[in-house]
Amino acid sequence: MHCKYLYKVMAFLSDNICVSRENWSQPMEISKPGEGYLDTTQLHADLKAFLSQPGPAEHPPCPNCANHIPSQCSASCTQAPAALSIDPEQHPIEENMVPLVFELMSTNVLRTCWSCEGHSDSNGEIWRMPNVSFYSKSMYYPQLLLKHLVNLKYSGALHYTWQIVLADYGQTSGVTFCIQPDMTQEDYAELEQLQTDLKTIADNMLEKLKDIARQMIKDTGID
Repeated sequence: MHCKYLYKVMAFLSDNICVSRENWSQPMEISKPGEGYLDTTQLHADLKAFLSQPGPAEHPPCPNCANHIPSQCSASCTQAPAALSIDPEQHPIEENMVPLVFELMSTNVLRTCWSCEGHSDSNGEIWRMPNVSFYSKSMYYPQLLLKHLVNLKYSGALHYTWQIVLADYGQTSGVTFCIQPDMTQEDYAELEQLQTDLKTIADNMLEKLKDIARQMIKDTGID
């Protein structure tokens, strides 16, 4: 099953600035969204709702969890690949994708619907890039993820730039998002490095998203 269309919607790795080719030293301001394009009250409410969600110990993130043990609920659970999948027998979650799918599902506001850890042929050429698609209860939650990806990129933790795009599978009218590497400026990629990035993105992601949400609430200026 492939994404029929992929549209890049949030790929700027910037903090409200863009640099022109003519003068890299002078940043250009990005205009702020005006009235009708940003509902600050709704943003604040959605972020608060996210922060109030129970964690994996209280609310099992795996749809097919048969024996939830709160103290042992983690991506390292041997049952996680099957328990996280909607088709555990035919399509358990692939090993390198399990940590990220687990973290996304642990938010309780994002729900994964398709994933692939990436695959290469006998010559090492990648024929399918790693990616994971998900639904979101709010249009603001993918922004949390994007900020997380940006933070990791700026800190030098990732081998490649990762982005969030809109995905159309042709099977639902629901808005579907996809986390995938941005290869537009890359001539070559190593699958092993991409899969290492998957684990880096997933590492303690839920708590990092909560930290970002708290900062966004602070930035809104609403108590």
